[in-house]
Amino acid sequence: MLDVVMGLALVLAAVLAGFWATWSVVVLPALDSLPAPVAVAAMRRCNETVLTPLFLVPFATAPLTAAAGGVGLLLERAWLPALLVGFAVVLQVVGVVVVTGFVNVPLNGALAEAQGAPSEAWAAFSGPWQRANLVRTASGLAALVAALDGAVRRRIEEVVPLRVVGTL
Repeated sequence: MLDVVMGLALVLAAVLAGFWATWSVVVLPALDSLPAPVAVAAMRRCNETVLTPLFLVPFATAPLTAAAGGVGLLLERAWLPALLVGFAVVLQVVGVVVVTGFVNVPLNGALAEAQGAPSEAWAAFSGPWQRANLVRTASGLAALVAALDGAVRRRIEEVVPLRVVGTL
């Protein structure tokens, strides 16, 4: 069962890291190349469209699934893998969930409510949103790497127990 939980945690982490990276690499650079009124309208539409279970379920369950995997690793006494997966959880919660809630979502709200010139609204939005998204992207990728490292080390410890490795 732990294999399934860890596999799901890795898939969710990978999907979200790719999602954040796509915004940084493709979506916002493309919007920045458009006239401000078009960019504002397109981003407003993206923010409305993203609020579906296809996004919200992975977003909400990624850190929970990794946490469940971490608990399973603790129960197996796989200390280093549990520590790595725990670090992945912290990265997902702080670097993704908190940043989203305290930076990206308020910026999205401000853009949705902006009444002034679209060029001013876009100028106030794009830079801060992209910097926060870079934090989400880096945190999501680091969380994926940490969780993957924990999963691999768990398997290595099954084959060569840590107490044996320490005597080599």
